[in-house]
Amino acid sequence: MRLIFNYRSLAYLVVFLLAIGCTDEVEEGTQPDTAEFTIEANPQNLLEISFTNLSEKATHYVWNFGDGSPLVYTENPTHVYESPGTYNVTLNARSRGGNKIKIMPLTVEGNEPPNLIQGGDMSDQSLWTVVSAGSTLTDHEFSNEAVTFSNGSASAQTNIIFYTTVDVLAGRNYKFSAKVSGSGATNSWMQVYFGTTAPADGVDYNEGMYTGLNTWDGCGSSAFNGNLAVLGCQGGASGNGKAGAVTFAESGTIYIVFKVGSWDGNLGTAGIILDDVKLQETEQAQGPNLITGGDMSSADAWEFYGAGSTLTTTEFKDGALTFSNGTESAQTNVLVWTEVEVEAGKTYAVSANVKGSGATNSWFELFFGTTAPVEGSDYADGKYRALSTWGGCATGPFNGDLITVGCDGDGNGIITFETSGTIYVVIKSGSWDGNLGTEGITLDDLKLAELL
Repeated sequence: MRLIFNYRSLAYLVVFLLAIGCTDEVEEGTQPDTAEFTIEANPQNLLEISFTNLSEKATHYVWNFGDGSPLVYTENPTHVYESPGTYNVTLNARSRGGNKIKIMPLTVEGNEPPNLIQGGDMSDQSLWTVVSAGSTLTDHEFSNEAVTFSNGSASAQTNIIFYTTVDVLAGRNYKFSAKVSGSGATNSWMQVYFGTTAPADGVDYNEGMYTGLNTWDGCGSSAFNGNLAVLGCQGGASGNGKAGAVTFAESGTIYIVFKVGSWDGNLGTAGIILDDVKLQETEQAQGPNLITGGDMSSADAWEFYGAGSTLTTTEFKDGALTFSNGTESAQTNVLVWTEVEVEAGKTYAVSANVKGSGATNSWFELFFGTTAPVEGSDYADGKYRALSTWGGCATGPFNGDLITVGCDGDGNGIITFETSGTIYVVIKSGSWDGNLGTEGITLDDLKLAELL
């Protein structure tokens, strides 16, 4: 039989031989030795998990993250879960000779608000202050990123005041928690106070008791390990039964005070160990935004009036409203306003995103007034919160909530109204022998929403 080759047949043969030569360098019949991997959560986003493949003699990888998402075929993937939970992650490590499978349960933690208490992890003793409460001082020792309060195993009369400070906003929802453990105490206490006055050395402290262990009231006398906000049974404490929930009537500095001691008793053979003290702002349910056009997507919902001088320039762009008046010295002003209906006695949340490059001799003021603006007249009814270069804010770059960035007006993000009816939401912005900066002042997401 004659074998006939033509150029086309020869080309096919070359392609076939090249394909064989490009296969993975794994011996025929070899399968992976292992299917292994490690996991690491992103500390800035605990829902984001990085997977590092440690499989040996594998050439292909198939990942199933256990949450119903599509399979992934990269060697070292990163996956973002939509919600906290426990998921079975499966790695199928493959080669030409076979495959190995590894299934690992993964617990994904939820992201939580930042802890407002610096040093709450007890890793830095310098962030806490210790003073006497007027009697023999209870011993305290920082060790293994915790602090232990103790006073021996015999009958003792000791006390200690251990405190730090934190800044809070009135009307916001916060959650307090603290890990405590002990072998059981007698005639003893660990009390927590949220006070507005600083402790004084040698003086007892009794302002704003929130929670606490108290052996006379029935907790702390036997072995315990858990959240103080839940374990606490201190009689008369304002936080009883609230699982750590707390609000504050006024904005400002709060003194978080732990008072620990015994009276003819002791704190137990192991003392009382304190760790992970936290105060975190929690989300509070809100109704819809009552300010029509508060997203600044259109000028249709707003009125624009002069305030008796040259008009500050306003421009809606990219879903925000910018106030500007050039970069030279200027005297301008403008009133931008709308109406909302409110009910007396209800509590409303206020927020507004403001951004700028820095202004001179300028203002940006938010009012909730009961009188309507008049064209050509200034407005001063019900100033809530403002930027003011004379007050010390907006002179440099800024970007954030007006409540936080502002330095004029008493508004703290919460407002109630004495009477029901129409309220005028007024923004006044301008300069006097100054300007609003090279980029002006941009306003977005102005909200007034009922707290539910």
